Amino acid sequence: MVRALLVEDDAPIRRGIIRHVKWNELGIDEVRAAANSEEALALRESFEPDIVISDIHLPGMDGVDLCRLLGQHNPETVFIFISGYSDKEYLTAAIDLGVIAYIEKPIDLAVLQDALLKAVSRHRMIKGWREGNLHSLLYSQDAPSYRGREDRNSIIIIIFSRDPVLDIHKLAAKVAEKLNPPLSKDYEALGDRRNDNYSAILVSRTRTWTESAEERVRNTVLPLRDPDEDWYVPSGRNIRNREDTVQSYNDAKNAVPTLAFKGWNSSASYRQSFKDWHGRITPEEERRLYFFLEHRDSDNAVAFVDEWYRMLADEEAVINFDVQNLFYTMNRIVSMLDPEGLAVQEDSFPQGYYTLDELRDYVVGHIERTLWIGAGTGESSVITRVCLFIEENMGNASLSVGEIAEYVGLSPAYLSTLFKNKMDTTLVQYISAARIKRAVRLLEDPSVRFSDIAGLCGYNDRKYFSRVFKKQMGVSPADFRDTLKAGTQQ
Repeated sequence: MVRALLVEDDAPIRRGIIRHVKWNELGIDEVRAAANSEEALALRESFEPDIVISDIHLPGMDGVDLCRLLGQHNPETVFIFISGYSDKEYLTAAIDLGVIAYIEKPIDLAVLQDALLKAVSRHRMIKGWREGNLHSLLYSQDAPSYRGREDRNSIIIIIFSRDPVLDIHKLAAKVAEKLNPPLSKDYEALGDRRNDNYSAILVSRTRTWTESAEERVRNTVLPLRDPDEDWYVPSGRNIRNREDTVQSYNDAKNAVPTLAFKGWNSSASYRQSFKDWHGRITPEEERRLYFFLEHRDSDNAVAFVDEWYRMLADEEAVINFDVQNLFYTMNRIVSMLDPEGLAVQEDSFPQGYYTLDELRDYVVGHIERTLWIGAGTGESSVITRVCLFIEENMGNASLSVGEIAEYVGLSPAYLSTLFKNKMDTTLVQYISAARIKRAVRLLEDPSVRFSDIAGLCGYNDRKYFSRVFKKQMGVSPADFRDTLKAGTQQ
């Protein structure tokens, strides 16, 4: 999708361009308009234009400074200037910004459309280079894209996530933007999606990488995730030539197992040490855990699991077959006393658990649930209480699985599994869907101010709310309400 932003303070000219340019035929899918720089800057987060057509002489900040700021936000943006003045000073600034065309007023529509065709072509070329470059560096031994870049020092950053990173190329551009000081392009970044769990970003600079610089990049990447996403961010070694690129990627990938003891939403260097633990629970220990459970001794049963958990965490053990089998065995023993039958699902446990915390919480949650249900409390009532609690606390932006689990007296990991089995959706997905359902109801009520809706549904960030709403409903909240208004007026 190609997006264009027109910035023009003259309303008749602005409306005329919007109305008469054949945007779709030129390959432009979406167009927005702004009357000044302030409006244009307010749009950049939610709209993120690929092409900007701007008058140079605007009220307040002029078009040159506006485009300079927009270019810092997204280096791939292509610019076209329009002006009623032929001024060499502005022409020089346009050249410095890499402007693709400079069109004088009165505007010739054919000239503008020709410039837009060039802009679309330039945008696609830049996007294709960025999207193919890291991929070729990782796969092609003769990648021409590396030539002429021997002065750059690079590292590979991996984002390991539960769900795919939707636009790794846009994310890479944001990483470079965050790292670069104003009016500088010291850092460059390229992205490539490897599969649903792995994405890679190559970050380059002219200086050699240090451990503190690597850590700074990792700490720049982590906050760019959405609030409901879990990421783990390891980095590889310094790349000094073409052959080092694959090695740096493999370094970072080999550090992903350290997620087991470091936990989600953290990072690691390829230098991070870890232990491949081997061992097993003895028959005597199995009988000890069974004794605690049989006598409804929850404290000692949980302490038993925690002893193993702390030992593995202290030794910085990664999750291998023996670690999985250890937790599987403890969970199987709990299942022997589960009033609702054997709860171990051999095809799913412990697959899908990436950290020691998750394995520990699952087994402890099963212990609590087993002894709780044994005392006469049913699962259906738990789900009902959870759904009512979510409905009553949806306006709380910090509402979390942990808070809900504490309310019903279960561990977060076990409550998540129980909810998924009963409701055929994850607890996080249910909360998100419930928020959007409330948003729809509020948008249908004209007495509710649009500016209040995000907060009433538990979103502190209106831009993030708009993004989630559009992802689920196919249209933005504003367009949804406009459509309702139009239908009412007909």
